[in-house]
Amino acid sequence: MAYKTNLIIVEGEEYLLRKKKVEAIVKTLLPQSFSDFNYLKLDGKKTSLKEILSLWEELPFGAPKRVVHVEGFDKVKIKASDKKISEMFLHVLKSGSIKKSFLLLECEKFDKRTGFNKTLAKYSEMFSFKKVREWEFPQKVEEYVRDNGYVIDRAGVDFLASSFSDLMSLYSELDKVFAFKKDDKKISFEDVKKVIFPSKEYTFFDIQDALIEKNLAKSVKVGEALLDGGFSYPSISGFLESTFKKAYSLAFEERPSNPSFYQRKLLLD
Repeated sequence: MAYKTNLIIVEGEEYLLRKKKVEAIVKTLLPQSFSDFNYLKLDGKKTSLKEILSLWEELPFGAPKRVVHVEGFDKVKIKASDKKISEMFLHVLKSGSIKKSFLLLECEKFDKRTGFNKTLAKYSEMFSFKKVREWEFPQKVEEYVRDNGYVIDRAGVDFLASSFSDLMSLYSELDKVFAFKKDDKKISFEDVKKVIFPSKEYTFFDIQDALIEKNLAKSVKVGEALLDGGFSYPSISGFLESTFKKAYSLAFEERPSNPSFYQRKLLLD
């Protein structure tokens, strides 16, 4: 892939997607044999604008390109005394005088409101990865499973999508399921429960069953068991919020054309 400019910004709350994009950019720009000498990674907390500019201006060593990667660029402190450096930085950027070195700025949130960052954004190629929303998780589960050569039943998809709030944790657990299944390419709900919560007496779905049964005593018992088993209050409350939203949509909104595992249970009851 050819980039329009040698300043690239990768930002977003979704850590895993951000990191994968950074890896892809570096791999595209630097042949493996030259990466040791021409890839430099800086910590935004420990570097300065002056150091970044100085390293960006250096020529590659025995290769056509060089990459300076600043991780946590939003943590770089630009002081009032750095005005001249800022002006030099922007002049170099606008003039395009640096031809062979690429500057890769990575952060969770790139603030375009400041004059300096606004100019950086204007003259850069930017990739943004917003946090995956709750309703997107089932699709992410199916895509990752399919990309790894497996198929998964709908109950397994819903269970995984409801159990995690970030892609890194989700994909890490799915990798365990793949290892467990090996050559058997069909993943079931029971497979997922067995691998991800092997020592747990209860899982989040047991709360759903208790709610469907309108069994308050069982709901409390399951909740206490989850807490004793190491689940956090935020994870349980987040799952319950998702559960109630699904129930509300069935009761007061248009029914979904492809209901979730939990919603189908509610419809049957």
